[in-house]
Amino acid sequence: MMYYDYADIKKGLLNLRGGINMTTERLPLFIGVDTVVYDLGVSKAKAYNVIRELNKELKAQNPRAIVVAGKVNRVWYEEACLKTGER
Repeated sequence: MMYYDYADIKKGLLNLRGGINMTTERLPLFIGVDTVVYDLGVSKAKAYNVIRELNKELKAQNPRAIVVAGKVNRVWYEEACLKTGER
């Protein structure tokens, strides 16, 4: 396991997560309903249903996954709905 100095990460000397500079470009871990509405062009009610279904599938496949009500994991969402995930 590697350990990084927080000061180096903060200065931008280390790039983590596949080359993304964590200090300048940090995407949220979870997607909210407004993003789903925008991306899929559906109503808020339908977006909440999509989030609920994605969270149910995520929890079924990964029992230790963290699920937040009303939000969905970004990678899981992109892979399932936008087909841009990195897996």
